[in-house]
Amino acid sequence: MKIAIIFKPYWPIQVPNLGGMSNFVYFLSKGLVGQGHDVTVFCSKNSTLPPKVKTDKNKIVEEKIDVYRAYNNFYHQVDKEAKSLKDAVNLSFGELSQRFDYKIENYLQAFSKIYSDKFDLVHVVTHDILALYPALFSPVPSVISFHGHYQMLGPDFVRWLKFLSSVKPKHNSTFVSVSKYIKREYGQFVNSSLIYNSIDITPYKLNLAKQDYIVYLGRIESKKGVDFAINFSKKYKIPLVIAGNIVDRHYFNHHLKKDIDGQLIRYIGPVNEPQKNEVLGKAKCMFMPSSYKEAFGRVVIESLACGTPVIALRNGALRELVINNKTGFLIRRDLKQAKQAFDKIDKIDPHYCRKFVERDFNLPRMIKQYEDLYKKIKK
Repeated sequence: MKIAIIFKPYWPIQVPNLGGMSNFVYFLSKGLVGQGHDVTVFCSKNSTLPPKVKTDKNKIVEEKIDVYRAYNNFYHQVDKEAKSLKDAVNLSFGELSQRFDYKIENYLQAFSKIYSDKFDLVHVVTHDILALYPALFSPVPSVISFHGHYQMLGPDFVRWLKFLSSVKPKHNSTFVSVSKYIKREYGQFVNSSLIYNSIDITPYKLNLAKQDYIVYLGRIESKKGVDFAINFSKKYKIPLVIAGNIVDRHYFNHHLKKDIDGQLIRYIGPVNEPQKNEVLGKAKCMFMPSSYKEAFGRVVIESLACGTPVIALRNGALRELVINNKTGFLIRRDLKQAKQAFDKIDKIDPHYCRKFVERDFNLPRMIKQYEDLYKKIKK
């Protein structure tokens, strides 16, 4: 099949900084090409996809199109050019207007190319409604996958869902949820198929030689609960390794940095697959104290693939991945309960953790399910 994948034009897909949806696009495209499909990913200017995956890159650099971080450039422009409050307001609206124009152009150009180049289908991997409305009425069949809880994605996204459920327009789209939790949550708006996210298990090896430390792996921001892991480490003197991208620099500088001493608590930055295998594989367990309504939790299955159990808060789809006394423990945001779970972590069988991922969350399984869905849509 000739398959197009549309991703955010302002979010680069780059190893090792593959998180969430960018990771999904990277490995979905890699797996589809491996099965002989012709795949083109519409993506940002600085994205790097696997070999044999074609790309159609946005011509505008990410920082000029990213609406969500417009203030960084805006502050500089105001300092340089604004002579009054009126000037500052006008400059801000001009800056945002230009960024929205770039986004609209990018998405519409992508759909135009997909239609004119006779793709069999288009898979839309973004929650931007500037892409979702065109996807509904694209003459090329579209797959729209849900990778986040709608309450976290803004009022415009919720209005799009309400449009689908109340107006019930005739459309050319099929919907996919990445967990039972997301399928259930979106069920009030649309029906969707369930296809779990998965990982390429190859770089992850079962490691039985555990060392006496815990690991946090993920984005560094407040809703991910890194401070909880730090407080646990400090209180019980258990070494902690923190890995991941710093998304919220203010949170890192003002709430975390003072406790990162390089001994009890270390921050090692973003990590690629071989590095994840190393740091996850040797850890006694991984902490995922996220207060976020997790749509899936890819880092959980990466950890389990190494035979490393997980202690997590009872949020979203984590209840489908962290099975008490099997793959780890689900807890409240309570240090004492976290310690009780940690004290039982040696009872978790690393072999079971590995088999759990091999059975249900391996990349070939996910690719096969999407292939089957694509073939059904194409007919």
